[in-house]
Amino acid sequence: MSFREVSEQIADVSAAAEQLSAGSEEVAAAVSGMAHIAGGVSEGSRMISTNTNSMREAIPQVSV
Repeated sequence: MSFREVSEQIADVSAAAEQLSAGSEEVAAAVSGMAHIAGGVSEGSRMISTNTNSMREAIPQVSV
């Protein structure tokens, strides 16, 4: 194997490593976005639960 062939293989491996790195960054960004959405959904669920409990407490007072 010549020096040129080795250099080309090194360049190919380097390019592949850069693509993997970019893909990993995209995956990390997507996971971060999903975590943000999940946090919003969780907060919304807590608010619904709190409001539902408040309504349950208010119903007996209104129907009296």
